[in-house]
Amino acid sequence: MKCCSTLSFGFACAALGAGATLAILPALERAPLTPEALAQQPEEQSFDMEAMVAQMMKLAEPGPQHEALCKTAGMWDAKVEFQFDPATPADVTYGTMECKSMMGGRYVMGHFKGEVMMPAGKMPFEGFSINGYDNLKEQYFSVWCDSMSTKAMVMYGQGDAKGKKITYEGMNNSPMGEYPMRLVVTRESDDKLVDAFWEPNMMDPTSPDMVQTGTITYTRKK
Repeated sequence: MKCCSTLSFGFACAALGAGATLAILPALERAPLTPEALAQQPEEQSFDMEAMVAQMMKLAEPGPQHEALCKTAGMWDAKVEFQFDPATPADVTYGTMECKSMMGGRYVMGHFKGEVMMPAGKMPFEGFSINGYDNLKEQYFSVWCDSMSTKAMVMYGQGDAKGKKITYEGMNNSPMGEYPMRLVVTRESDDKLVDAFWEPNMMDPTSPDMVQTGTITYTRKK
């Protein structure tokens, strides 16, 4: 952890240096303060660099939530079922997901390859995710990018420390506008994962309820 500590200390010093410079510049442009004005200035607050770095290092340590996420490392077969109209059967496609632990177990990266159903038929589809747990915010998070967009989908969620079930929420944007999205990830066992996607009912925009539009069932490759 020495390298990480050095980097953290370096970034902190850089930030402090920039902040100090920005604070001094306006003062140089003003006339000197009178003794009366100086007496009214707040006393300088001491800054404990060692305490800050120690806290940063503590927050950087992987915990049980990270350990739970890393249990998904490996190769998975995926069955993808989506239906934007609840009254119609789901479109079914298949793919694979490779998950890897990163940076000492702090994050998990997933790389998905498969197909997606479009009006003209099936087409190749690829995407990747970075999942983790923010010790400071005490929240899980997921970042997703894929071959059918140029955006990043960022979601935050709550779940138990063992990562058995995590509910993520975020905002998705599309040509039709921005709308809320929910992703419920359930680790039914070490060899089975289920992602359930919830979105507003596109068939009934007046409805306040979200509907389940898709499910991806992952089965670990043996």
